[in-house]
Amino acid sequence: MSENVQSMIRELASTGLNHWGAVTPERYDKVAKPGLKTADLFADTQSILVFASGGRALWDAFIADLSRNPRHLDGEQHPLDAFVMRSVEAASMTLSGASHRWFFAAAEADVHLDFRTLAVMAGLGVPSRLGLVIDKEFGPWMGLRAACMLQIPIEETAAQEDLCAACASPCIPACPASALEGGQWSFETCASFHRSSDTCSTQCVARSSCPVGEGYRYSEAQTRYHYNRAIGRVELAQSLEIEDKIFEGLGPLWADWSG
Repeated sequence: MSENVQSMIRELASTGLNHWGAVTPERYDKVAKPGLKTADLFADTQSILVFASGGRALWDAFIADLSRNPRHLDGEQHPLDAFVMRSVEAASMTLSGASHRWFFAAAEADVHLDFRTLAVMAGLGVPSRLGLVIDKEFGPWMGLRAACMLQIPIEETAAQEDLCAACASPCIPACPASALEGGQWSFETCASFHRSSDTCSTQCVARSSCPVGEGYRYSEAQTRYHYNRAIGRVELAQSLEIEDKIFEGLGPLWADWSG
């Protein structure tokens, strides 16, 4: 791996994008949907890097940035996504002109890749009963954030082994909606429960019961922000003494889920 790419990876790790893997374009293209293959998105791709945030590192860096720049909260519709994009832009300077294209796992991204499939292929984690990609170190406390198609060959990282197969699965009885009764998360059961109850409006009890990555569990403020920004964003603004006047944040849109 070139020193430029290594420098970019180190820079991203310092901002909380501390978990990464690589996959070849040939493997990705076999499963990519029409219009999302490398030939469609970035010609002559030789490798794809996938980045995630494990544990609280990204959140801590985000809070530090907001403390220095309060406008990054009250001036952005999606402030955490915006922080990730700024961090990526800054770190990419180390590539010194090497051709590349970034993609983001964000609501307002211009291209929506299948980040869960990419993450598994790149060895960032494995599918779980929770419907999340979980990692052997971070467990379910990991967020998929960005991917970079590069015209630089990088050795593919190894896939992880199934973490749920030998687990006692405490997540199944922990779920108040019984959305895991079949052994895998049921989208419809979960959505139906959320439409009739606010029990899980600021957290997922099943996720919290996962025994993997216990030491990387999100803070309460981080959890609320991710699960209910209408609440979490207000709390964040109050804790930092920022007047968040422009955007109220987005609450859980369970009423819009199909069911």
